[in-house]
Amino acid sequence: MNEFYIYELIDPIYLIPFYVGKGKGNRIYDHYTNEKAQKYNKNLYNAIKKLKQQNLEPIYNKIEENLTEQEAFKKEKEWIKFYGRENLYNLTDGGEGGNTLLDDEIKKRWKNNCILAQNKLEVKIKKSKSMKGKNILPKSEETKNKMSKIRIEKQLSKGDSNGMFGKTHSRQTIKIMKQKALNRQKIECKYCHKLTAINMYNRWHNKNCHLFGG
Repeated sequence: MNEFYIYELIDPIYLIPFYVGKGKGNRIYDHYTNEKAQKYNKNLYNAIKKLKQQNLEPIYNKIEENLTEQEAFKKEKEWIKFYGRENLYNLTDGGEGGNTLLDDEIKKRWKNNCILAQNKLEVKIKKSKSMKGKNILPKSEETKNKMSKIRIEKQLSKGDSNGMFGKTHSRQTIKIMKQKALNRQKIECKYCHKLTAINMYNRWHNKNCHLFGG
């Protein structure tokens, strides 16, 4: 029977597909409604959880319908390849049986990422506690001069060659700059789940994210 279809889940904020799958019946809605399935794809369900927290749902779209199961397996692979699996939360390239070796590698990566994130969190908490109640003394002139010298030697400071040397922005300019920053479109990194402006996304996130690849 031609009862299978290919579907995609689309981010309702950025209107970007983030998952492609095959199914029949109400399968397209299972990712949002079936909490028991969360253990199979943590990244996908963390993304959906964030949407739920904002009282949002993915946009559900059936790309192709009236397929046999074998046709659906083939079409699923084609659509995942079309979007690029690196741009989706899919664990495999699609198709019957998936890629068990890849699944094992991803599970290992997730485990390493969780350990890394937990260690970083523990360090931050420990550092925060150690600094509580302490007065941070201002830097001495000697220290300031050393820091300035290092910056100049490493060409981190250009002095009067800098266009803003000796100048300050007006309040109106600062206000405009802040508004532009707030209006920048933001994208969520699928690895660390941070929202960041587009101009910083490719530089610090996606495949350049500190959690990519464990």
